[in-house]
Amino acid sequence: MEQTTAANMEQTTAANMEQTTAANMEQSNTTNMEQSTTANVEQSASVDVDGFL
Repeated sequence: MEQTTAANMEQTTAANMEQTTAANMEQSNTTNMEQSTTANVEQSASVDVDGFL
């Protein structure tokens, strides 16, 4: 969660944000949105739990 908010958030706003408006925007709603909910949430939960433990 901490890394997702720091590293991912920054890259999503910088690199992805630019591409998200052009190429990713179309895939973001379908591909990225689905992966963001599965990959990010799954990693956030595992990374968070590991960090807390």
